[in-house]
Amino acid sequence: MTSCEACTTSRATPFLSLADEAYSVIERELVLGRFEAGARLSEALLSHLTGIGRTPVREALRRLARDRLITVRPRSGIVVNQTTRLGFERLLELRRVLQRQMAAVATVRAHRQQRLTLARLGEEMREAVRVRDLDKAQNVDRRFKELELEICANPFLRVAIKPSYALSRRYYFSFASKPVADVGFRHADLIDRMAGGNIDAVQAAFDRFVDALGSFASMAGTSFPGDGQSRTSARGEIEEDQLLSEQAYERLESLIVSGHYCPGVILSAAPISSELGIGRTPVREALQHLADNGLVSIIPRRGIVVCDFEQCDLEQLCEARLPLEILLARLAARRMTPEHRASLGRLMHALSTAASSSDHVAILELDRRIKRTLVQAADNVHLGDALGPMHSIARALYFRGKTTVETDVAESYRELLDAVISGDEERAAGNAVCYVAETTRVMRDARARSRQVDDAQPFPSRIVAAP
Repeated sequence: MTSCEACTTSRATPFLSLADEAYSVIERELVLGRFEAGARLSEALLSHLTGIGRTPVREALRRLARDRLITVRPRSGIVVNQTTRLGFERLLELRRVLQRQMAAVATVRAHRQQRLTLARLGEEMREAVRVRDLDKAQNVDRRFKELELEICANPFLRVAIKPSYALSRRYYFSFASKPVADVGFRHADLIDRMAGGNIDAVQAAFDRFVDALGSFASMAGTSFPGDGQSRTSARGEIEEDQLLSEQAYERLESLIVSGHYCPGVILSAAPISSELGIGRTPVREALQHLADNGLVSIIPRRGIVVCDFEQCDLEQLCEARLPLEILLARLAARRMTPEHRASLGRLMHALSTAASSSDHVAILELDRRIKRTLVQAADNVHLGDALGPMHSIARALYFRGKTTVETDVAESYRELLDAVISGDEERAAGNAVCYVAETTRVMRDARARSRQVDDAQPFPSRIVAAP
């Protein structure tokens, strides 16, 4: 397993295994609607419920907050989130493109035993619908999704899609008193098609399944438990520690991406807190967020280590990133307000100025601000959550050691942003493909050159030391 993969998969230490167990139990209670939207929880209550100590429960709660199932308010408590039907529709926008891609990948990669398991799951889902067993349907759904992720074997896809699974299950299983026939049978049909190996049939079945979920949402009503007001939509309720955590995250990400913190460096909250002038609690939260996004790895008995991004699989990154970048371009072009359009125009002008002087520190910051503006314009926080880790890794691979501006990348970026500003969805989608292709080419070429240099050196070409 590569270091970056280690950052994006569950850890195998006893402590984190307890956190995983606590996460699973609490998530199940949330998914099944046993904690009502707006309910206030506590670490003590959840520790008693799970039979697990407060420290693993606290780690589980942090992950559930990242998944937008709850909001952790310092000095105020833990609140189960609410949302509207629009929120679920935004989730389906993400799932329609990302899980469609995953279904196609899993269809061609599954080996015989996995196909046999898929066939059994399809039949179990049909049986759950026939006997109206909601618990069994929920169990089959969870097993299917885990198998699909296993078959795809892409850590970027796993990180991008998993939060939407939990939110979708919470909506469906909170509102449905029994399996909804249309949704359940179409889901079973999708699983069967994947077992059969026909990509065209799988994608058609997937579209029918998502359409059925959309119809169910329309019938269920205008509000329901789910992902709720969270980091972006309820800033008025966010405490100072949360805002400081976001500041610490952005500054640490820049230091890692720029190479100030080299791969293998061990990070500690105390010296970082002193360096950034931010308290230890927000810094610890930022480090956990960096681990979630694959920039650092939490290694037992060693600490928090900056990942070696050169070990990341570029093809897997592109496989997961491309459909999301296309969706981002389309939605931003469709939903951009005059304010977003003006802001993006100013950022593009500043980027052009920074590029002309090869100011890579400014280019890095402007790239982050541009992508944040695109996500805001697209009006889909779930898409932003899914793309965020990939943007971080891509920035690290692209900008580290960069001394010149890549003309083709700069031009493809400008064409993409021009199309978005003009509101041309089709052109924006096409330019998003070109932009991802150009950045991937540059990262691939840089990696090839680096390997050539390493092969020519009888000894390691650099020594990594903590700053």
